[in-house]
Amino acid sequence: MIKVLVLTEKPKTFREMVGQELVKKSLLKISKNPETSPRIILLSGEYGTGKTLASKIFTSALNCPNKLADGDACGKEDCPICGQKIEESMFYEEYDSAIVGNVDTIKELRGTFYFGYTKGYKVIVLDECQLISKTAQGALLKIFEHPEPNVFFIICTTDQDKLLQTIVSRSLVLCYNKINYNDIEEYLHKIVNKYSQRCSELSTDEVDTNIKLIARKSQGHIRNALMLLDNMFLLGKDFKNLIKDIRPHYLELLSMGLNYNDYIKRFDKNEVDKNISRIINDLLYFPISELKTEYELLVLDISKYIFNINSNNELDSIISKFRNNIKLFNILNDKVIYNLFTDDIQFQIAMLILIKNLSSLKINNGG
Repeated sequence: MIKVLVLTEKPKTFREMVGQELVKKSLLKISKNPETSPRIILLSGEYGTGKTLASKIFTSALNCPNKLADGDACGKEDCPICGQKIEESMFYEEYDSAIVGNVDTIKELRGTFYFGYTKGYKVIVLDECQLISKTAQGALLKIFEHPEPNVFFIICTTDQDKLLQTIVSRSLVLCYNKINYNDIEEYLHKIVNKYSQRCSELSTDEVDTNIKLIARKSQGHIRNALMLLDNMFLLGKDFKNLIKDIRPHYLELLSMGLNYNDYIKRFDKNEVDKNISRIINDLLYFPISELKTEYELLVLDISKYIFNINSNNELDSIISKFRNNIKLFNILNDKVIYNLFTDDIQFQIAMLILIKNLSSLKINNGG
């Protein structure tokens, strides 16, 4: 049996899910009051945020004979619903866009979009609906206009704008957000505690460092985080060679820019510029998409620090003298820099612009 975390750690109940509080509360209320709830539910959000997983949990909750007072499934192994794989039950049906992508297939499947039992609710999940043709969406609309009383449709999409507005308007729209990396970090610690024997060769500090890095690298997706954690369990001390941390390079570059004028007074300017080039070249080791994501996360943290929303020890020694400096905030959020995250050459230009702009800031006078 395959025992990778992305399969073994799938939550069976809403209370086990990480993040997405509004989605959970809404689906729990429907589970508690299915007779008076909308039959078309649109789950909209990025990949790997748990849309199809929530659909399966919702199916269990709807049909669990021992459901809790809040509408959640009991989650017990001896439960006839929770104790089985819900995707293999008669209550759950999932189609992806490759199957329902054209109007002829929709017409063929129309007769299966019902539930011939008086007890229980069937959930039909239509995944990646943004890829379904407009004519096929039109055929679906006819079905959505008069759904069966004991059938729920869940539409999952990563691009809601590609759906017919007539479908969206008939749906309860629940938007998924990327999961906060602090929540992911907390969740990963629970998993590590559960499987502590699998990372026994790592020290507590090494595990903590890796988890913080995994939480950031996951980019708000639990699936990404679990895959990376599996790699940590597999590689142990060699994991640090697989996953590299971009943030220290950015922090070093930030420090060089803010202190540039001081450095060129104390050291040879050519050596300072050579050091800046070295840092930029180190950054070019990483993919552009990852560089942009990490930059956005760092700018977010710095912005919170500048405006006294969060304290941050790692930033304190670098930018404390520029705290509350709106110019620093504007430099970091410069759209010109963001627009240059396209290829290696453009990225190098972006970083040199960043250094030039940072060096224009003056210490202790608000810029």
